[in-house]
Amino acid sequence: MMTRAAIFCVTMAWLTAPLLLAACSDSDEGSNGAGGSTSSTGTPCASEDDCFGATSHCDTARGVCTGCSNDDDCRGALKCDTATGICRDCVTDADCFPTAPRCDAVSGQCTASCSTNADCAGTQGPIMCDTARGVCVDCTTTIGTCFCELVTFSCVGCLQDSDCPATEPFCGPAHECSPSCSADTDCPAGLHCDSASERCVECAKNAHCPLEICQANYTCG
Repeated sequence: MMTRAAIFCVTMAWLTAPLLLAACSDSDEGSNGAGGSTSSTGTPCASEDDCFGATSHCDTARGVCTGCSNDDDCRGALKCDTATGICRDCVTDADCFPTAPRCDAVSGQCTASCSTNADCAGTQGPIMCDTARGVCVDCTTTIGTCFCELVTFSCVGCLQDSDCPATEPFCGPAHECSPSCSADTDCPAGLHCDSASERCVECAKNAHCPLEICQANYTCG
């Protein structure tokens, strides 16, 4: 025969079971529902024009910017590097052409192998030889008005504020001399205002780069 204490415990378990099930159900909705870990996150977009940098593709089904998963996700003739989700001029040598048959993994450009600058002439690509890596690049050192940015070996407008004139005293994130800005009208012709840095850049979203993407360094490519 059950004791009074045993009967009490069984009764309480029967009464509280629905409450425990409801609590578990609420917890599941919190992790998988509209506000949980499976919800869409990222920069909102209606088209590719709204996206930028490493998330240059608009997933219109979710309405957010994402990385690319295939070449169709890239604008123009760009190719998708599926390892990074970034659209580039080339991903493998097969994307390149006879005069510049090598895809440089650093710059994402088609180039040629070289040992001197003469090897780069007539390649229809970069014209300077980076002898350390044995590939043709846009530049290897700062010469005249070409300030050489040595991450992608590209000629840029400035590397630091001291490279800029008093009228455009800041070297912005796109390596272009810039005034402080709050709108595109504050910028020199052809540049756009990046609201985050308050500096003028070549692009702040894909809309500024027809048939190209606005890369993470705020340049079209």
